[in-house]
Amino acid sequence: MSTADQFTDLKTRFISAVILVLVAFFCVWYGSFFMLLMMSAFAYIGLKEWMDLPKSRNYSDSTKRKWFGFGLLYVGWACVSILLIRYSENSSAYPDIDLGFVASCWIISIAMASDVGAYFAGRFVGGPKVAPAISPNKTWAGVVGGVVVSILFTSIVLFLLDFPVNSSIIKLVIVFSLIGQVGDFFESYVKRRFKVKDTGSFLPGHGGLLDRMDGQIFIMIAAGVFAFFAGPMDQMAVSLLVW
Repeated sequence: MSTADQFTDLKTRFISAVILVLVAFFCVWYGSFFMLLMMSAFAYIGLKEWMDLPKSRNYSDSTKRKWFGFGLLYVGWACVSILLIRYSENSSAYPDIDLGFVASCWIISIAMASDVGAYFAGRFVGGPKVAPAISPNKTWAGVVGGVVVSILFTSIVLFLLDFPVNSSIIKLVIVFSLIGQVGDFFESYVKRRFKVKDTGSFLPGHGGLLDRMDGQIFIMIAAGVFAFFAGPMDQMAVSLLVW
């Protein structure tokens, strides 16, 4: 790919990512119907892309049902997690802050920053590959870059939302960033298994929605699991941010 083609591809990816982030922010901000609509659309498109992957394989009906079940768990679990976090009750320690909104923006920003940090660190620093048989472009420099940019960007996001950053939150950011990058590898593994470049063509420059949201799905699931075991189900945002 020439330099001009790389620039065009990067520009397309950037525009698509900005539009996606703005739509997500709008829906998270207004919550209620818009949040539910966004996650319903995500679940539908994501599950459709998931089911399109094995179409070229002559699988039995039993195997197809198992594949559908796994996809439903994969996509559905992420959707339920972020909805429960968004609609969490507030904490008495922060009565004037919508912690559901803050936690949702924080979770989304981790994946976004991790993707950006890993992309540019891997591109400009390079170095040893993490798992070339699964994802030949992922480097250890990208892993570190993803974590560092996640810490910096999410700290800015929380500052703008008037929520204090502490060492516990930073530790969670590091863990979630790494989990998100595991999600990237998982998606790469699945695509290699089915010998496809992208899961779809929903997002120009990115491919399918699952191509763009692979790390985000893992982070939403991880955040949901952590919050579920850390405190009451109706206060999952509090469990993520106040501890």
